[in-house]
Amino acid sequence: STAAAVLCRETAEAAGVKTCISISDTSMVEFCREGLEAMLGNGVDCLFCNEIEALGWAGTDRLDIAVAELKDIGRELYVTLGANGCRVITRDGDREVAGVAAKAVDTTGAGDMFAGACLYARMQDADPADATRFANYSAANIVSRYGARLENADAYQQLKAAYIP
Repeated sequence: STAAAVLCRETAEAAGVKTCISISDTSMVEFCREGLEAMLGNGVDCLFCNEIEALGWAGTDRLDIAVAELKDIGRELYVTLGANGCRVITRDGDREVAGVAAKAVDTTGAGDMFAGACLYARMQDADPADATRFANYSAANIVSRYGARLENADAYQQLKAAYIP
């Protein structure tokens, strides 16, 4: 429920724990905006969305306008651009990180894989751009197969081991 998500964010903030959220789907913006705004509160440490979700949030067809609005909500903002990579906006600046070539057969799970890989890399002290490179690599891997997940835990370890920046 929205109340539970708000309580979790507030509890985390009170304890000094970083907060992150993914907009997840354009329908979240379209049909659940009020709840999403409550979950975001006064902002989160990391905000993930794709270009369509960003444009929908800001009610515009211009990514620069959407980014200007969303960077006030996420102290680190990651706007994925599909095969074109990701736009990373932090207090230190705004940059585009190139995508990784892949033959996309199923985009289900790409955003979740991106966010998970990015957060994993950030927890290993990667800077936002390097974390995005690993996340782009991981998302390219997942879209090249059917299904939203890798086969098992070993497959995730193999993915991580195969990554060469």
